[in-house]
Amino acid sequence: MRTTTNMRLMMTMALCVLFSIQSGIAYNFALGIFGNANMDDTIDESDIAFIREIIGGTQKATAFADANYDGRIDEKDITQIQSIIMGNETNLTIVDGVGRNVTVSVPIENIVTIAGSYGPEMLLALGIKPLAISESKSHAVQLQDMLKDVPTVGSSNEPDSEAILGLNPEIVHCYENFYKQGSYEKMEKALNSRGIGLIAMDFHKPGNFDNAIRIMGYLLGRQERADSLIDFEESNMNLIQERTKNLTDEERTYLYFESSKDFATRGPGDNTYDAIVLCGGRSIFDDIAEPYPTVDPEAIIQRDPHVVIKTPDGFAATNNAEPLIEVLNSLKNRTGWQDLNAVKDGRLYFLNGGTRSVHNSIFCLFLAKALYPDRFNDVDPESIYRQWYNKFLGIDNNLVMVYPPSESWQ
Repeated sequence: MRTTTNMRLMMTMALCVLFSIQSGIAYNFALGIFGNANMDDTIDESDIAFIREIIGGTQKATAFADANYDGRIDEKDITQIQSIIMGNETNLTIVDGVGRNVTVSVPIENIVTIAGSYGPEMLLALGIKPLAISESKSHAVQLQDMLKDVPTVGSSNEPDSEAILGLNPEIVHCYENFYKQGSYEKMEKALNSRGIGLIAMDFHKPGNFDNAIRIMGYLLGRQERADSLIDFEESNMNLIQERTKNLTDEERTYLYFESSKDFATRGPGDNTYDAIVLCGGRSIFDDIAEPYPTVDPEAIIQRDPHVVIKTPDGFAATNNAEPLIEVLNSLKNRTGWQDLNAVKDGRLYFLNGGTRSVHNSIFCLFLAKALYPDRFNDVDPESIYRQWYNKFLGIDNNLVMVYPPSESWQ
Protein backbone atom coordinates (compact mmCIF):
# COMPACT_ATOMS: atom_id res chain seq x y z
CA MET A 1 0.00 0.00 0.00
CA ARG A 2 1.32 3.42 -0.98
CA THR A 3 -0.06 6.82 -0.01
CA THR A 4 0.96 10.22 -1.33
CA THR A 5 -0.64 13.63 -1.69
CA ASN A 6 -0.60 15.45 -5.01
CA MET A 7 -1.76 19.08 -5.11
CA ARG A 8 -2.55 18.98 -8.81
CA LEU A 9 -4.85 16.02 -8.26
CA MET A 10 -6.49 17.70 -5.30
CA MET A 11 -7.27 20.73 -7.46
CA THR A 12 -8.62 18.50 -10.22
CA MET A 13 -10.96 16.67 -7.87
CA ALA A 14 -12.04 19.90 -6.16
CA LEU A 15 -13.02 21.39 -9.49
CA CYS A 16 -15.05 18.28 -10.33
CA VAL A 17 -16.87 18.44 -7.00
CA LEU A 18 -17.47 22.17 -7.41
CA PHE A 19 -18.99 21.64 -10.84
CA SER A 20 -21.27 18.94 -9.47
CA ILE A 21 -22.46 21.15 -6.62
CA GLN A 22 -22.98 24.21 -8.79
CA SER A 23 -24.84 22.29 -11.46
CA GLY A 24 -27.12 20.82 -8.81
CA ILE A 25 -28.28 17.89 -10.90
CA ALA A 26 -25.59 16.99 -13.42
CA TYR A 27 -23.36 14.40 -11.81
CA ASN A 28 -20.40 15.10 -14.09
CA PHE A 29 -17.12 14.10 -12.51
CA ALA A 30 -13.69 12.75 -13.30
CA LEU A 31 -13.37 9.27 -11.84
CA GLY A 32 -10.49 9.46 -9.37
CA ILE A 33 -8.65 6.33 -10.45
CA PHE A 34 -5.29 6.24 -12.20
CA GLY A 35 -6.01 4.85 -15.64
CA ASN A 36 -8.83 7.30 -16.31
CA ALA A 37 -6.58 9.00 -18.83
CA ASN A 38 -9.25 11.07 -20.59
CA MET A 39 -10.67 12.30 -17.27
CA ASP A 40 -14.27 11.12 -17.78
CA ASP A 41 -16.40 9.06 -15.39
CA THR A 42 -15.17 5.57 -16.24
CA ILE A 43 -12.25 3.52 -17.51
CA ASP A 44 -12.68 2.00 -20.95
CA GLU A 45 -11.13 1.61 -24.41
CA SER A 46 -11.16 5.36 -24.96
CA ASP A 47 -8.55 5.67 -22.22
CA ILE A 48 -6.26 3.29 -24.10
CA ALA A 49 -6.65 5.40 -27.24
CA PHE A 50 -5.90 8.51 -25.20
CA ILE A 51 -2.71 6.99 -23.77
CA ARG A 52 -1.54 6.12 -27.29
CA GLU A 53 -2.06 9.75 -28.30
CA ILE A 54 -0.04 10.90 -25.28
CA ILE A 55 2.78 8.52 -26.22
CA GLY A 56 2.54 9.69 -29.83
CA GLY A 57 2.76 13.33 -28.80
CA THR A 58 -0.71 14.44 -29.96
CA GLN A 59 -2.19 14.70 -26.46
CA LYS A 60 -0.84 16.15 -23.23
CA ALA A 61 -0.54 13.95 -20.17
CA THR A 62 -3.46 14.18 -17.73
CA ALA A 63 -3.62 13.73 -13.98
CA PHE A 64 -4.71 10.07 -14.19
CA ALA A 65 -2.83 8.95 -17.31
CA ASP A 66 -0.10 7.16 -15.33
CA ALA A 67 -2.28 4.08 -14.88
CA ASN A 68 0.31 1.92 -13.12
CA TYR A 69 1.54 4.87 -11.06
CA ASP A 70 5.23 4.42 -11.80
CA GLY A 71 6.00 7.99 -12.81
CA ARG A 72 6.06 7.26 -16.56
CA ILE A 73 3.44 7.08 -19.29
CA ASP A 74 4.17 4.19 -21.59
CA GLU A 75 2.90 0.83 -22.85
CA LYS A 76 2.76 -0.49 -19.29
CA ASP A 77 -0.05 1.95 -18.60
CA ILE A 78 -1.99 0.51 -21.52
CA THR A 79 -1.50 -2.96 -20.06
CA GLN A 80 -2.81 -1.74 -16.69
CA ILE A 81 -5.88 -0.14 -18.28
CA GLN A 82 -6.58 -3.33 -20.22
CA SER A 83 -6.42 -5.26 -16.95
CA ILE A 84 -8.82 -2.81 -15.29
CA ILE A 85 -11.27 -3.15 -18.17
CA MET A 86 -11.06 -6.95 -18.02
CA GLY A 87 -11.41 -6.91 -14.24
CA ASN A 88 -8.18 -8.79 -13.58
CA GLU A 89 -5.97 -5.95 -12.31
CA THR A 90 -4.05 -6.74 -9.13
CA ASN A 91 -3.76 -3.20 -7.80
CA LEU A 92 -5.33 0.23 -8.23
CA THR A 93 -4.21 3.71 -7.32
CA ILE A 94 -7.07 5.98 -6.38
CA VAL A 95 -7.47 9.52 -5.10
CA ASP A 96 -9.47 9.45 -1.89
CA GLY A 97 -11.74 12.16 -0.53
CA VAL A 98 -8.93 14.17 1.06
CA GLY A 99 -6.75 14.19 -2.06
CA ARG A 100 -4.36 11.35 -1.14
CA ASN A 101 -3.13 8.92 -3.77
CA VAL A 102 -3.58 5.45 -2.30
CA THR A 103 -2.43 2.23 -3.97
CA VAL A 104 -4.09 -0.98 -2.82
CA SER A 105 -4.30 -4.60 -3.93
CA VAL A 106 -7.66 -5.53 -5.45
CA PRO A 107 -10.29 -6.83 -5.29
CA ILE A 108 -10.76 -6.00 -1.63
CA GLU A 109 -12.73 -8.52 0.40
CA ASN A 110 -11.91 -7.63 4.00
CA ILE A 111 -12.69 -4.03 4.92
CA VAL A 112 -13.21 -2.24 8.21
CA THR A 113 -15.31 0.92 8.12
CA ILE A 114 -15.24 3.44 10.92
CA ALA A 115 -17.51 5.88 9.07
CA GLY A 116 -20.52 5.82 11.40
CA SER A 117 -23.66 4.35 9.84
CA TYR A 118 -22.97 5.65 6.34
CA GLY A 119 -20.01 3.37 5.74
CA PRO A 120 -21.74 0.11 6.69
CA GLU A 121 -24.91 1.00 4.80
CA MET A 122 -23.07 1.71 1.55
CA LEU A 123 -20.83 -1.36 1.83
CA LEU A 124 -23.91 -3.53 2.38
CA ALA A 125 -25.57 -1.87 -0.62
CA LEU A 126 -22.50 -2.75 -2.68
CA GLY A 127 -22.82 -6.35 -1.52
CA ILE A 128 -19.96 -6.43 0.99
CA LYS A 129 -20.36 -7.07 4.71
CA PRO A 130 -17.76 -5.10 6.69
CA LEU A 131 -15.26 -6.94 8.84
CA ALA A 132 -15.87 -4.45 11.66
CA ILE A 133 -17.60 -1.11 12.20
CA SER A 134 -17.35 1.84 14.55
CA GLU A 135 -19.65 2.35 17.49
CA SER A 136 -22.48 4.69 16.60
CA LYS A 137 -25.71 5.70 18.30
CA SER A 138 -27.04 6.62 14.89
CA HIS A 139 -26.72 3.21 13.23
CA ALA A 140 -29.89 2.87 11.23
CA VAL A 141 -32.34 0.61 13.03
CA GLN A 142 -33.08 -1.15 9.76
CA LEU A 143 -29.42 -2.26 9.54
CA GLN A 144 -29.11 -3.71 13.01
CA ASP A 145 -30.07 -7.27 12.08
CA MET A 146 -27.60 -7.22 9.18
CA LEU A 147 -24.78 -5.97 11.42
CA LYS A 148 -25.57 -7.78 14.68
CA ASP A 149 -22.61 -10.16 14.38
CA VAL A 150 -20.15 -7.50 13.18
CA PRO A 151 -17.73 -6.38 15.92
CA THR A 152 -17.15 -2.73 16.79
CA VAL A 153 -13.70 -1.16 16.97
CA GLY A 154 -14.06 2.07 18.88
CA SER A 155 -15.78 5.23 17.68
CA SER A 156 -15.47 7.04 14.36
CA ASN A 157 -13.12 9.66 15.77
CA GLU A 158 -11.36 7.43 18.33
CA PRO A 159 -10.93 4.01 16.71
CA ASP A 160 -9.29 1.10 18.51
CA SER A 161 -6.14 0.57 16.42
CA GLU A 162 -5.16 -2.67 18.14
CA ALA A 163 -8.57 -4.21 17.56
CA ILE A 164 -8.47 -3.21 13.90
CA LEU A 165 -4.97 -4.62 13.40
CA GLY A 166 -6.08 -7.84 15.07
CA LEU A 167 -8.68 -8.31 12.31
CA ASN A 168 -6.02 -7.86 9.61
CA PRO A 169 -8.20 -6.01 7.07
CA GLU A 170 -7.01 -5.12 3.60
CA ILE A 171 -8.17 -1.53 3.99
CA VAL A 172 -9.81 0.71 6.58
CA HIS A 173 -12.44 3.18 5.43
CA CYS A 174 -12.97 6.40 7.39
CA TYR A 175 -14.69 9.79 7.38
CA GLU A 176 -12.95 12.59 5.48
CA ASN A 177 -13.52 15.22 8.14
CA PHE A 178 -12.01 13.24 11.00
CA TYR A 179 -9.00 12.47 8.82
CA LYS A 180 -8.52 16.18 8.15
CA GLN A 181 -8.76 16.86 11.89
CA GLY A 182 -5.88 14.47 12.55
CA SER A 183 -7.96 11.88 14.39
CA TYR A 184 -6.27 8.98 12.62
CA GLU A 185 -2.58 9.89 12.72
CA LYS A 186 -1.65 7.21 15.24
CA MET A 187 -3.81 4.58 13.59
CA GLU A 188 -2.52 5.40 10.11
CA LYS A 189 1.08 4.84 11.20
CA ALA A 190 0.12 1.47 12.66
CA LEU A 191 -1.77 0.51 9.50
CA ASN A 192 1.09 1.60 7.24
CA SER A 193 3.51 -0.57 9.20
CA ARG A 194 1.35 -3.56 8.29
CA GLY A 195 0.70 -2.57 4.67
CA ILE A 196 -2.96 -1.82 5.33
CA GLY A 197 -4.49 1.05 3.39
CA LEU A 198 -6.52 3.86 4.96
CA ILE A 199 -9.07 5.45 2.63
CA ALA A 200 -10.97 8.58 3.63
CA MET A 201 -14.16 8.78 1.60
CA ASP A 202 -17.65 10.13 2.32
CA PHE A 203 -20.69 8.42 0.80
CA HIS A 204 -23.25 10.84 2.22
CA LYS A 205 -22.16 14.05 0.48
CA PRO A 206 -24.13 14.66 -2.72
CA GLY A 207 -21.39 16.64 -4.44
CA ASN A 208 -19.00 13.68 -4.55
CA PHE A 209 -21.41 10.74 -4.35
CA ASP A 210 -20.90 9.37 -7.86
CA ASN A 211 -17.13 9.49 -7.69
CA ALA A 212 -16.93 7.94 -4.23
CA ILE A 213 -19.34 5.12 -5.05
CA ARG A 214 -17.72 4.29 -8.37
CA ILE A 215 -14.23 4.26 -6.85
CA MET A 216 -15.40 1.90 -4.12
CA GLY A 217 -17.11 -0.22 -6.76
CA TYR A 218 -13.79 -0.66 -8.57
CA LEU A 219 -11.93 -1.43 -5.34
CA LEU A 220 -14.45 -4.10 -4.34
CA GLY A 221 -14.96 -5.50 -7.83
CA ARG A 222 -18.60 -4.34 -7.71
CA GLN A 223 -18.70 -1.87 -10.60
CA GLU A 224 -22.13 -2.93 -11.85
CA ARG A 225 -23.59 -2.58 -8.38
CA ALA A 226 -22.06 0.88 -8.05
CA ASP A 227 -23.51 1.90 -11.39
CA SER A 228 -26.97 0.75 -10.27
CA LEU A 229 -26.73 2.89 -7.15
CA ILE A 230 -25.68 5.89 -9.21
CA ASP A 231 -28.45 5.29 -11.75
CA PHE A 232 -31.00 5.16 -8.94
CA GLU A 233 -29.85 8.53 -7.64
CA GLU A 234 -29.69 10.15 -11.05
CA SER A 235 -33.16 9.01 -12.09
CA ASN A 236 -34.70 10.61 -9.00
CA MET A 237 -32.69 13.81 -9.32
CA ASN A 238 -33.54 14.11 -12.99
CA LEU A 239 -37.23 13.79 -12.11
CA ILE A 240 -36.91 16.62 -9.60
CA GLN A 241 -35.08 18.80 -12.10
CA GLU A 242 -37.65 18.19 -14.81
CA ARG A 243 -40.60 19.11 -12.60
CA THR A 244 -39.13 22.18 -10.93
CA LYS A 245 -37.04 23.74 -13.71
CA ASN A 246 -39.75 26.17 -14.87
CA LEU A 247 -40.70 27.55 -11.47
CA THR A 248 -40.94 31.33 -11.36
CA ASP A 249 -39.88 33.30 -8.30
CA GLU A 250 -43.55 33.87 -7.47
CA GLU A 251 -44.24 30.13 -7.55
CA ARG A 252 -41.41 29.14 -5.22
CA THR A 253 -42.40 27.74 -1.83
CA TYR A 254 -40.86 29.21 1.32
CA LEU A 255 -39.71 26.64 3.86
CA TYR A 256 -38.60 26.70 7.46
CA PHE A 257 -36.34 23.70 8.09
CA GLU A 258 -35.45 22.84 11.68
CA SER A 259 -32.86 20.28 12.75
CA SER A 260 -32.39 18.77 16.22
CA LYS A 261 -32.18 21.82 18.44
CA ASP A 262 -35.04 24.24 18.77
CA PHE A 263 -34.82 27.04 16.20
CA ALA A 264 -31.65 25.60 14.62
CA THR A 265 -31.89 25.74 10.85
CA ARG A 266 -29.53 25.33 7.89
CA GLY A 267 -27.98 27.90 5.59
CA PRO A 268 -25.52 28.28 2.69
CA GLY A 269 -22.68 25.78 2.91
CA ASP A 270 -24.85 22.98 4.31
CA ASN A 271 -26.06 20.02 2.27
CA THR A 272 -29.66 20.39 3.45
CA TYR A 273 -29.81 24.02 2.41
CA ASP A 274 -28.38 23.06 -0.98
CA ALA A 275 -31.05 20.35 -1.29
CA ILE A 276 -33.83 22.85 -0.56
CA VAL A 277 -32.54 25.13 -3.33
CA LEU A 278 -32.03 22.19 -5.68
CA CYS A 279 -35.67 21.17 -5.18
CA GLY A 280 -36.87 24.64 -6.12
CA GLY A 281 -37.60 25.86 -2.61
CA ARG A 282 -36.43 28.87 -0.64
CA SER A 283 -35.49 29.00 3.00
CA ILE A 284 -37.23 31.79 4.89
CA PHE A 285 -33.78 32.52 6.30
CA ASP A 286 -31.84 32.54 3.05
CA ASP A 287 -30.54 35.98 3.98
CA ILE A 288 -28.39 34.48 6.75
CA ALA A 289 -24.97 33.55 5.37
CA GLU A 290 -24.19 30.83 7.91
CA PRO A 291 -24.44 27.06 7.45
CA TYR A 292 -25.86 26.32 10.93
CA PRO A 293 -27.65 29.37 12.33
CA THR A 294 -29.95 29.49 15.34
CA VAL A 295 -32.76 31.91 14.58
CA ASP A 296 -35.06 34.18 16.56
CA PRO A 297 -38.38 32.37 17.24
CA GLU A 298 -40.26 35.58 16.56
CA ALA A 299 -38.64 35.81 13.11
CA ILE A 300 -40.22 32.48 12.13
CA ILE A 301 -43.67 33.87 12.91
CA GLN A 302 -42.95 37.10 11.06
CA ARG A 303 -41.68 35.30 7.95
CA ASP A 304 -44.60 32.85 8.02
CA PRO A 305 -43.34 29.86 5.97
CA HIS A 306 -45.57 27.89 3.61
CA VAL A 307 -43.99 24.62 4.82
CA VAL A 308 -42.22 23.53 8.01
CA ILE A 309 -40.05 20.41 8.16
CA LYS A 310 -38.52 19.07 11.38
CA THR A 311 -35.59 16.68 10.92
CA PRO A 312 -33.82 15.81 14.20
CA ASP A 313 -30.34 14.34 13.80
CA GLY A 314 -29.95 10.79 15.08
CA PHE A 315 -33.68 10.27 15.67
CA ALA A 316 -34.17 6.50 15.65
CA ALA A 317 -36.77 5.14 13.27
CA THR A 318 -39.68 3.42 14.99
CA ASN A 319 -42.48 0.96 14.21
CA ASN A 320 -45.21 3.47 15.00
CA ALA A 321 -45.86 7.14 14.41
CA GLU A 322 -46.43 8.19 18.04
CA PRO A 323 -42.91 9.63 18.68
CA LEU A 324 -43.14 11.63 15.44
CA ILE A 325 -46.60 12.94 16.27
CA GLU A 326 -45.35 13.97 19.71
CA VAL A 327 -42.58 16.06 18.13
CA LEU A 328 -45.00 17.73 15.72
CA ASN A 329 -47.47 18.50 18.51
CA SER A 330 -44.71 20.19 20.48
CA LEU A 331 -44.05 22.43 17.47
CA LYS A 332 -47.73 23.29 17.08
CA ASN A 333 -47.85 24.30 20.74
CA ARG A 334 -45.12 26.89 20.38
CA THR A 335 -46.23 30.44 20.94
CA GLY A 336 -47.74 31.90 17.79
CA TRP A 337 -47.34 28.77 15.68
CA GLN A 338 -51.07 28.10 15.50
CA ASP A 339 -51.27 31.13 13.20
CA LEU A 340 -48.54 30.00 10.80
CA ASN A 341 -49.82 29.22 7.32
CA ALA A 342 -47.84 25.96 7.35
CA VAL A 343 -49.69 24.79 10.48
CA LYS A 344 -53.12 26.01 9.38
CA ASP A 345 -52.68 24.35 5.95
CA GLY A 346 -51.50 21.04 7.39
CA ARG A 347 -48.01 21.39 5.89
CA LEU A 348 -46.02 20.66 9.04
CA TYR A 349 -43.92 17.53 8.50
CA PHE A 350 -41.57 15.28 10.45
CA LEU A 351 -38.85 13.82 8.24
CA ASN A 352 -36.32 11.37 9.68
CA GLY A 353 -32.75 12.20 8.70
CA GLY A 354 -32.27 8.53 7.86
CA THR A 355 -34.19 9.16 4.65
CA ARG A 356 -31.01 10.85 3.41
CA SER A 357 -28.16 8.65 4.61
CA VAL A 358 -26.36 7.43 1.46
CA HIS A 359 -29.38 7.99 -0.79
CA ASN A 360 -29.68 11.76 -0.91
CA SER A 361 -32.08 11.65 -3.86
CA ILE A 362 -34.77 10.11 -1.64
CA PHE A 363 -34.41 12.90 0.90
CA CYS A 364 -34.71 15.36 -2.00
CA LEU A 365 -37.87 13.63 -3.22
CA PHE A 366 -39.43 14.14 0.21
CA LEU A 367 -38.44 17.81 0.09
CA ALA A 368 -39.77 18.26 -3.45
CA LYS A 369 -43.07 16.58 -2.59
CA ALA A 370 -43.47 18.73 0.54
CA LEU A 371 -42.71 21.89 -1.40
CA TYR A 372 -44.70 21.13 -4.55
CA PRO A 373 -47.24 18.34 -3.93
CA ASP A 374 -49.15 19.25 -7.09
CA ARG A 375 -46.05 18.70 -9.24
CA PHE A 376 -45.27 15.38 -7.52
CA ASN A 377 -48.80 14.06 -6.94
CA ASP A 378 -47.90 10.74 -8.59
CA VAL A 379 -44.72 10.30 -6.54
CA ASP A 380 -44.67 8.59 -3.14
CA PRO A 381 -41.19 9.11 -1.64
CA GLU A 382 -41.87 6.58 1.13
CA SER A 383 -42.49 3.87 -1.44
CA ILE A 384 -39.27 4.77 -3.28
CA TYR A 385 -37.40 4.76 0.03
CA ARG A 386 -38.58 1.22 0.73
CA GLN A 387 -37.72 0.16 -2.81
CA TRP A 388 -34.11 1.18 -2.20
CA TYR A 389 -33.79 -1.12 0.80
CA ASN A 390 -35.46 -3.99 -1.00
CA LYS A 391 -33.35 -3.60 -4.14
CA PHE A 392 -29.93 -2.92 -2.62
CA LEU A 393 -30.11 -4.56 0.80
CA GLY A 394 -32.69 -7.25 0.15
CA ILE A 395 -34.76 -6.33 3.21
CA ASP A 396 -38.23 -4.98 3.85
CA ASN A 397 -38.04 -1.66 5.66
CA ASN A 398 -41.44 -0.85 7.15
CA LEU A 399 -40.25 1.62 9.77
CA VAL A 400 -42.06 4.93 10.15
CA MET A 401 -39.73 7.61 8.78
CA VAL A 402 -42.13 10.49 8.08
CA TYR A 403 -45.36 11.94 9.38
CA PRO A 404 -47.91 12.49 8.03
CA PRO A 405 -47.38 9.75 5.40
CA SER A 406 -46.00 11.30 2.21
CA GLU A 407 -48.77 9.84 0.06
CA SER A 408 -51.18 12.20 1.85
CA TRP A 409 -49.19 15.39 1.23
CA GLN A 410 -51.14 17.91 -0.82
